[in-house]
Amino acid sequence: MKAQILLTLLMGLLAPLTVQANDPYQDALARMKQAAQVFIAGNGFVEQSADELAGEHYYSERTFPSMASSAASVFLPDADLDGLTRTILLLEAQEAELPHVRYQIHYSSHADSEIPELKHEYIEVTRYNVGPARRADLLQYVDAEHAASPAEFGIGPHVSWRFALAPIMGMQAHVMYAARKEITDLAAQQAMCFAQPCLSLAAPELPHGQSQVLAPVLLAPTTYRAEHAAGIARPARVLEELWAELKSEDPLPYHKNAPQFVFVISMDVIGQDSLSLGTGLQAMVLDDSIAQVWLQRVQVAGMEPELTRVFISR
Repeated sequence: MKAQILLTLLMGLLAPLTVQANDPYQDALARMKQAAQVFIAGNGFVEQSADELAGEHYYSERTFPSMASSAASVFLPDADLDGLTRTILLLEAQEAELPHVRYQIHYSSHADSEIPELKHEYIEVTRYNVGPARRADLLQYVDAEHAASPAEFGIGPHVSWRFALAPIMGMQAHVMYAARKEITDLAAQQAMCFAQPCLSLAAPELPHGQSQVLAPVLLAPTTYRAEHAAGIARPARVLEELWAELKSEDPLPYHKNAPQFVFVISMDVIGQDSLSLGTGLQAMVLDDSIAQVWLQRVQVAGMEPELTRVFISR
């Protein structure tokens, strides 16, 4: 009886110490949650249900062709996907499919200053519908009766999504918060993707610097739909390959309005042949001699992709 009383008293003495020991972690969780909510909110974005994003319309054979054959698996088909690739797939599952698009993606990682193990990824993915611009360009040379209908060029809004993601058990990039907004035609016409308008039909050029042609990125086969009908990589695969080559192992400073990485991916926007083009920029580089790192992946139907890297000196 005495032993039980002593144990009860000891537990009572230790309880405040346990709570106090957990306070820094709980405080860090609260700070990180607030930072994620600040990133998601404002600027016309409307918060969406993160749980509903990953419903049957997403986990379907349309997104993951192997779903039928792996139905008995305990692992989700995107469990090991990085956050960037996963956010494009989530957007494509929510929005109407369009034949001519340009993506602009802003990426930053954020770790708590006192507990670095707590990490978030903040990603803004904007998809511009370039189909109407392509049709308007065509109408300069042919009569409307000889041009394909607007529907064939793609009808749908310009949209932007924000995602706050974090690793959890069984998922490398779990969506904690998500938000969406539609972009007006005027705003889309004024938007810039690197040095050119986002609705431009031209290919973005790499800046002059120390350039190097790289060997193709070798990644594991995808669980998601990675190829266009013409045999070229779809935007999610383009981004996954760029990220595998460009990502930094060093933690970079987080600033809400200054992304660490920027990507622009064009799908059947440039020229007459089916073409995917992805350009990535590491805007924050922790190096005394290098200011920026650029990476570009180009693939024309029927040809192997070409990968070029450019270092910009300080």
